Parts: sequence; C-alpha cells; structure tokens
Amino acid sequence: MRKLIFILFIQLILTSCGGGGGSEDPVPSEPELGAFELVFPVNNTLCTEGTEVSDTEVSIPLKWSNSTNAISYEVVLTNTESGNRIEKMTNTNSMSVILPKATKFSWNVTAILQNKGKQSNSAWNFYTEGVSVSNHAPFPASITLEDNKDGTINISWEASDLDNDILKYKVYLGESKDSVELIKETESTFIEKQSIDYNTTYFLMVVVLDKNGNSSSIYKEFQFNI
Repeated sequence: MRKLIFILFIQLILTSCGGGGGSEDPVPSEPELGAFELVFPVNNTLCTEGTEVSDTEVSIPLKWSNSTNAISYEVVLTNTESGNRIEKMTNTNSMSVILPKATKFSWNVTAILQNKGKQSNSAWNFYTEGVSVSNHAPFPASITLEDNKDGTINISWEASDLDNDILKYKVYLGESKDSVELIKETESTFIEKQSIDYNTTYFLMVVVLDKNGNSSSIYKEFQFNI
C-alpha cells in the first residue's frame, strides 16, 4: 500500500512539473525584399513615348515590377554625358520624370523596407527623344568576366548603338582608375586568357567608338581570389 502511494506521489510530481512545459512561441522572421526588374523604358533604346513639356524637355514614364514587402522606391537617373544625378522617391512601381530632350540616361531603382534596400536587376540606359539627326553615341558596354583558374581571365562585353555604326573597342586594365593601360584595340567583343594576379583589385575600362567619332566608356572593378 505504501509502495502504491509512493508511486502515485511521484507521478503527481512529474505531472505538475511537466504541465507548464509548452514550447515557446517561435520568433517571427523579418520580412525580406523580393527581387524585381526594370520594365520601361526598354534598355538601350530611344524612348519615344514621352510627353513633350517644352521645346527642350520631355516627361518620360518609368516602370518597374513590384518588390515584395517594399514600402517605397528610390529612383536614380544619371545623365551619362554630364554625370548629373536625379533622385526621386515614390510609393508605387511607376513614376514620370521631366528630362532634357536628346539626352542619354542610365537609371536604376532601389526598393526600401525600413533600414533595408535592394537594387533592381541592373542599371538600364535610354535616350530621350528629340535627336533630329542620326548620330547617337553608343550605349556603355555590359562586361562579363570568367576566371580560367590558371592566372588568366576571359573578358567579353556587349554594346549597342541606335545607329548601328559601332566601329571598334578599346580595352584598358590597371590596378586603379588612374593607371589603366590599353591592352587591346579590337573590333571583336572578346579577349581570351588575359593574365592577372589573384587577390589583386583591378579596374577594367571598355570604350565603345562609332563611325561618327562618338564614344562611351564604362569601368568595372573586380578581384579574383584563391
């Protein structure tokens, strides 16, 4: 009888100790910004869908896809000739901006959630309408690098010109923007097995030249490690 009472007593203690042992509520994860893409103006095109504001200005519609959880967007446009930047904020995935005619711009969008930011897929380029002659400067090249794992890299790029009159490319390489040296002048869009040192920061510049003497250039900073 005493043994039975003792067993019941132990069971009562175990039950009371375990009664409040429910698992804690999981900490909710913080929302993340979703990937999104630029939509319009289409990359590397002449934008003809603007609304004329004056003899020198046009209103251009900008559109991009939604980023999940974004509460606002920062839009940055850069005049590729002067380097001047225009920065705008909006709560929607579109806006119109007044720009000078016959001018080349690059633009990108950053989605914002509190203290977080996520950029669009890449920066795009476009011309505002108003150019009366067929003599546009080329758009900056898009550069791709491939490590051959043997102390060399392959360099490739894509470029376009509204007049389809690209003449050649000049490719420069150096360890700072001020010290780049010409490594090739070519009509090709590919350089194979360019020697580099690993664990070293480089600056690559590709200059696009057309038959009318117009040009554009772009830098790419890179480093391959072992």
